[in-house]
Amino acid sequence: MVSLGSKGLRVEPGHDAWVLGDEPCITVDFGASPTCAAKSS
Repeated sequence: MVSLGSKGLRVEPGHDAWVLGDEPCITVDFGASPTCAAKSS
């Protein structure tokens, strides 16, 4: 899979990735966290 420019994409678990070229790659993980939105006692 190749993503060009500022496009969004979904990357499935178990992937392997690398960046081509000189531009930086910024990723944001929207995966669930066990403590995210946990009820406080």
